[in-house]
Amino acid sequence: MNMILRLIALVLALAAGAPLRAGSGPSVPITILRLPDGTRFGLIGPRPSRPAPTVFLLAHGLETMADEPHYTDAGRLLTPHGFLGVVLDPPAHGKDVRPGETGALDGGLKGWRQRLDNGEDFVAPFVAHCRGVLDYLVREKLADPDRVGAIGISRGGFLAIHLAAAEPRIRCVVGLSPVVDVMVLREFNGTPRTDLAAQLSLAAAIPRLVGRPLWISISNNDERVGADRVIAFSRALVAASIGGRAGNPIVPVELVVGPAVSAGGSGHYSVQEADALAANWILRQFGMPETAPLGDAPHR
Repeated sequence: MNMILRLIALVLALAAGAPLRAGSGPSVPITILRLPDGTRFGLIGPRPSRPAPTVFLLAHGLETMADEPHYTDAGRLLTPHGFLGVVLDPPAHGKDVRPGETGALDGGLKGWRQRLDNGEDFVAPFVAHCRGVLDYLVREKLADPDRVGAIGISRGGFLAIHLAAAEPRIRCVVGLSPVVDVMVLREFNGTPRTDLAAQLSLAAAIPRLVGRPLWISISNNDERVGADRVIAFSRALVAASIGGRAGNPIVPVELVVGPAVSAGGSGHYSVQEADALAANWILRQFGMPETAPLGDAPHR
């Protein structure tokens, strides 16, 4: 390992001894490292002896990802297949919280709102951090640059799809109940920077996503991120992918809409078996055997 790189290794929990089931089991072991520029990231799974297929897992800060196993279920289904999982603090989450910002769960979205109101593109720096981590993993022969994917949950889906749009090494991307437009979220009600919010919407990234395999799931009554908005985004991406080409081209966009696994609230719950469906889809993208299913995933 590069001696210039300052590594801070920490095992947050003991590995689970029981079979995986969504939302159950002890904390997830994450090894936390830092790049010389201060970028903090975590690795899930054993250190590979040769470049491994790699998946970015995006949802919340590293500590939350470790303490709440359901945020990493899809990625951990891939580790028996030799995948390396990579987690980073989203903007205004974990150690990325600035003075005056709140980083716990929805508090992190309030941090996004503060940055947006200040005219800050909070997505681009995060994408740059992810790119720096991927550069390191490839350089150290831990990640196979030809087999890299991303899985994001809710706000993490928003970031994962932005990452795929900006980084061509992300060969495929999954959005589990993803945010596609921050203006749907209650935290952004009344923002004066609707112009910047529109620039950061996933609709604005569609031209850079054409041809990129994308898998999305959304419950049919999700009011939190807007089921209709998610469906409209996927349809717009399909339309852009077809463009003016003749014939019936195959468009690598899959959308799963179904009942939520739990009732109540804003409907912001996963579709049944979403984690296993997503993991198997990623395995198919890389021509690898599929995995066994999990149980139902809990509230996101």
